[in-house]
Amino acid sequence: MEEINTTEDTSTPEASGLEVGNAAQTQVAEPSAANIVDAAVKASTDGKTPEAEQYQPNFKFKVHDKEFEIDEWMRGVITNKEMEQKARELYEKAYGLDVIKPKLQKTREEKEALQSEYGTVQEGLNELRRHVKNRDFDEFFKSVNIPKEWVYEWAVKQAKYQTLPQDEKQRYDQEVELRRRNAELEKGTETYETKYRELAAQQKRMEVDSVLSRPQITEVVREFDSRAGREGAFREYLAIQAVTLEQVTGRPVSAEEAVNFALMVRSPGGQPAGAPAVGNANPNNVAKPIIPNIKSRGGSPVRKAPTSIDDLRARAREMGV
Repeated sequence: MEEINTTEDTSTPEASGLEVGNAAQTQVAEPSAANIVDAAVKASTDGKTPEAEQYQPNFKFKVHDKEFEIDEWMRGVITNKEMEQKARELYEKAYGLDVIKPKLQKTREEKEALQSEYGTVQEGLNELRRHVKNRDFDEFFKSVNIPKEWVYEWAVKQAKYQTLPQDEKQRYDQEVELRRRNAELEKGTETYETKYRELAAQQKRMEVDSVLSRPQITEVVREFDSRAGREGAFREYLAIQAVTLEQVTGRPVSAEEAVNFALMVRSPGGQPAGAPAVGNANPNNVAKPIIPNIKSRGGSPVRKAPTSIDDLRARAREMGV
């Protein structure tokens, strides 16, 4: 008798290739919740560079050591560092015009004054040329303010010159040449002294600027100018005090000494707060000058004390303040 196998086959039938592919597609089509969140975060950050994510706006800018801020209505346009830089440059140029305009106006006025002066000089030279051309020497000498007596004296000398022996003529010509060279040398000396004074004044200005640029001194200067209601008020005050200190010590003083003395006078009780000494400020502690033994020439070696505002301004220009 044939035996019947009643054991139930529990093995899973092998899936076909088509069924496996359908299963894989079904699995991809159903992403997890984590994948959805990651995709949303990625989409929200697309197109944004790390610089844009980390950008922190700075709306402050400086013009001639003064700090300002960009207007509120402009800030909405600034979304990155590049826009911020362009806006800052625009504001710096706009605010800088307030300083440039007065200087430009002053330059124009000086130019007009020079043109007017040049025109007057040129007109006078043309008039003298006309007098010479017409041989109108009466008007010529009158125009240049040469008295007729001088003309007569010169004419007599020239007449005598014509009668001199040759050796005396040579001696006379040498004297004239010597006077001409002395005049040129004197002119060159004056030019050198002028350039020297200009260079000394420039050096003094640089020295003063260096002292006033120190942070603690800058705050004092800014406060002083603010209370005075105009820029440069402290420099004017410094110029006056520097001249005073020179009269006290009897010698030129450095920028540090002048600044400290000005601060001390401003605060008689001692050194003002926030402005420590930058040198020896007390004129009593300054080494007494040694008066040299100079042969008298009819004048005093001591510099004349200023007696007017113009004298103070002239001394201030020499000191570079």
